[in-house]
Amino acid sequence: MSWQAVTWVLEFSESTSYSRLVMIAIASHANREGKNAFPSLDTIAQEARISRREVIYCIQAMEEAGELIVFRGIGRGNPNHYELPQVESWLEKVHAMHQLEGTKGARRSIKGANQHTKGANRTQKQVLNLLESSKSKTERLEPSKAIKVIEEVSQSLSIPEPSKAIPREAIEAQKAELRRRGFLQ
Repeated sequence: MSWQAVTWVLEFSESTSYSRLVMIAIASHANREGKNAFPSLDTIAQEARISRREVIYCIQAMEEAGELIVFRGIGRGNPNHYELPQVESWLEKVHAMHQLEGTKGARRSIKGANQHTKGANRTQKQVLNLLESSKSKTERLEPSKAIKVIEEVSQSLSIPEPSKAIPREAIEAQKAELRRRGFLQ
């Protein structure tokens, strides 16, 4: 299965309606370059939820539009071979864009859960490092004062307390209720 070929169909294919469903079914069987797809007409019909005859019409329409190349297998047991010719050139463009940017995936300018936080996800060691870096190099905190500062900072961050244990009787009562309703056996 190739998410690249399916992505190309979803974003750039000119196909509509049943033809689009057929293209997605074929693309899901292709490799990342949009080649080597060998689904049978029955498989495509089942995945697109349309008749076999409609699949044939859609394949012909996509061939005429230039979005699909079909190498027909002759005789029983020789499947058709499908290719999406525009996927490979699209992949080359995407790859070139990533090389220009120098990164893959999300850009560094995007703020995420681990960047630009206000301190909620910092560990005590990170807090201590921040405190030390904010003080002048000559003025260091004593270990006992540092621990007090860390405790104060931890309390101000509102770190949740560990959950308390639920009494065994409450758990058994919940199980009995679920059994009564038929959710457990």
